[in-house]
Amino acid sequence: MTKPADDQAPIMTERHYQAMSTLALSVVILIQIQQQATFLAGVALFVNVLIALVGAMAIFYRSSLSPLVVLIAIAAPQIAETFDFHNLQFRGDRRSMQLLDVGEVVWCAAVLVYFIGQYRLQTLWFGILPDDARVTTPPGEDPGPPKVRSARSLRPTELAALVFAVPAVVFFAQIAVMVLKHPWTFVDLEDARWKQLFVVAWTLLVVMFLAAHVFSHWRRLQMDRGSALLTLQDTLWDETGGEQRDINRWIVWKKLTNQQLTKP
Repeated sequence: MTKPADDQAPIMTERHYQAMSTLALSVVILIQIQQQATFLAGVALFVNVLIALVGAMAIFYRSSLSPLVVLIAIAAPQIAETFDFHNLQFRGDRRSMQLLDVGEVVWCAAVLVYFIGQYRLQTLWFGILPDDARVTTPPGEDPGPPKVRSARSLRPTELAALVFAVPAVVFFAQIAVMVLKHPWTFVDLEDARWKQLFVVAWTLLVVMFLAAHVFSHWRRLQMDRGSALLTLQDTLWDETGGEQRDINRWIVWKKLTNQQLTKP
């Protein structure tokens, strides 16, 4: 006799994400130690050990420590390797910048996989999205535990999707690095780096502006009739709020005047 579906063990649990994050973090640390073996070896080893401790704490001990702390710890030795502390300026990267440098590709993929797994663990343990401010708890009542993701919602397709998503993102990141490493200018500035920064900043702003409008339009298309009418009512009030207040004041004034005139 088979067990009911609710009593069966789930196909995927949080341990899958813990194993994935641990493996990715190990790859990140090993590659960083290999790349920084001849540059600030003592400092790099200390930082990598610190990354391992903080990452292990976040993965296995359900620490609410933000994954951004690990990101800063990972980025610190990478920045220090290209910074000239004597002249206080950045120097060129000593490593080769080929389009598909195997070490760089594996390192980038491992970092991305670690943070994907860590953030999904955060959703299972603590929740990432804040509570809805429109829902208020009456005084004296317990607001209850924070809204977290149910472990029963985990599906193997989440891990399968990473097989295609992670390599694609890493490949486009490598292309972006190659484009930025080559000198190209579109604006009349003295320093080529400032020209590139100016163009990249404006490109990001334009892309974010277009993406925000596309997302807003898509969200409106997903509304039901009640939500759409409420949105139109709010828009009408925002556009004609002053005029409606003036009209209501005149209506009230007219009613009060008529009442005074009809009094004996």
